[in-house]
Amino acid sequence: AAAAPRARVSRVAAAAKEAAWAPGNESPVHLDGTLPGDMGFDPLNLGEDPQNLAWYSAAELIHARFAMLASAGAVAPALFGKLGVSWPGAGVEWYEMGTYDGYWISTNTLLTVQFLFMGWAETRRYMDLKNPGSANQDPFFDYKVSETDAIGYPGSAFDPLGRGKGSDLAALKLKEIKNGRLAMLCTIALYAQYAATGVGPLDNLGAHLADPWNNNIITTFSDAFIWDYSDLSQSWVAPVLGSGVGYPAL
Repeated sequence: AAAAPRARVSRVAAAAKEAAWAPGNESPVHLDGTLPGDMGFDPLNLGEDPQNLAWYSAAELIHARFAMLASAGAVAPALFGKLGVSWPGAGVEWYEMGTYDGYWISTNTLLTVQFLFMGWAETRRYMDLKNPGSANQDPFFDYKVSETDAIGYPGSAFDPLGRGKGSDLAALKLKEIKNGRLAMLCTIALYAQYAATGVGPLDNLGAHLADPWNNNIITTFSDAFIWDYSDLSQSWVAPVLGSGVGYPAL
């Protein structure tokens, strides 16, 4: 009997995906471009495990949304105060909000209510992350909260304009995560700015626009972390190079 033909096996090597954050370098295998805003950045391979990657992705998304709200909320009260708008909290800087007591309820009551509501929401979100779709059903009423099991994108009541049903959903997800990453950097910058200058972002912006040469990041860091150039020139540079040498006052 004639021997059966042997099956031909072909092997094709998959081309490595280039990391967008560092051209010329390969992206990790687990970052295949399916996640919104995937730039191939994971030098420590923290997302190599699929469960960890899902957790980090969801955590980045929710922190990005919080940061976008926080960065806007840090500027809005001071802006409204400067515009003459009168309501509780208008004109109060973000770093003073923790001690502001001008609301119609006490600070302790407000904090307690926030803990209760945020605790409930975060517990539901954690449950949905561990078991996608488990939090879709409203626990109190016969109402389905979400139309899909997609983590972080519930739709339905959370998408009243129906933007999540269009063909540009992928582009909107990319815009959201990019703006969220900028907002997270913005919140860090707000802390650093206040630590260095002691005033809010609008006051810093006004000072810079009024005198950009003497009020900028270089002069701020030189005053806060380096030295006074005039003291430097008088202490040891002038005796070595001569007193006639001029030094820029940043």
